[in-house]
Amino acid sequence: MELADRIEELWRVLRADSPEGRLARRRVAATTAMATAVAVLLALVGLLAIVLVVAAVVTSLAAVVVAALLVRRYGARFVGLRGAVSRGTTVSAAAGRSVASGLLRGSSRAGLSARRNIECRVPQVRDSYSRVQAVAGRHLATATGKAQHHARSAATSLAASAGSAWPTRTPGVRQRDAVRANAAGVQLRRQGACNEAAEQHRLALAVFRDLGDRRSEALTLNNLALALDRADDPAALELFEQAATILGELGEEQHEGKVIANLGMAFRRRGREDQSAEVLEVALEKLDPDSQAYRTVERLRRAS
Repeated sequence: MELADRIEELWRVLRADSPEGRLARRRVAATTAMATAVAVLLALVGLLAIVLVVAAVVTSLAAVVVAALLVRRYGARFVGLRGAVSRGTTVSAAAGRSVASGLLRGSSRAGLSARRNIECRVPQVRDSYSRVQAVAGRHLATATGKAQHHARSAATSLAASAGSAWPTRTPGVRQRDAVRANAAGVQLRRQGACNEAAEQHRLALAVFRDLGDRRSEALTLNNLALALDRADDPAALELFEQAATILGELGEEQHEGKVIANLGMAFRRRGREDQSAEVLEVALEKLDPDSQAYRTVERLRRAS
């Protein structure tokens, strides 16, 4: 069957008032709606050039189909128009191709321009990101330096007043000054300034010994040992033992167990695994089984 015959048969079915005609009309309506939806979607996502090209092609095809039907139906009366239809079809197709070509060229130029704009902006974005990173790094370094400076300034102030001024002050005031020196030493140790931290702990230790506060003396010995241990000073081991001995004499088993655990970790850092395991066992005997310190030491012992 020729194309014209098929078109005429389709037209007859579409016009017929029958179930087949109604079904065909519904299918044509559904197909038209689907094509319209696809065209709208393409237009929304920015592919307008493609939509226009498709519309031009469909229009040309529709013109050809209508012309073929007219020629088929009226025969000779449209013989004279056949050449005109053919020429019109050719002109329509050429116009469609010209429009499509122009639209595609415009779309290509627009895409190329957008890509060039993006490529030009990439170095600017990278430079901005690098500048932001540099500024953030400087702020972080400044903040860290200020924190260390404040800690050292406080330590220096305490050390300056520790000479002749402290002995003439009341015991309560001297106790508070020693506590502040101890706290400054802990902060310096956490910042990695172990030598400055040790000086603050020695300052507090001298005051506590002068006041006869043995418990604070033992805890300060532990802090001093931690600072020296961080600095790989072997004197830390003896200081841990002194602190544990004083706490044992005072009946402070919980604090004694923590100091003994610190001694066990100091042995482990020096590769003395056997001594570390023995000392951690002793620490577990001193610590309360329900305490967090006990659970921490237990994990350390099992890991050894």
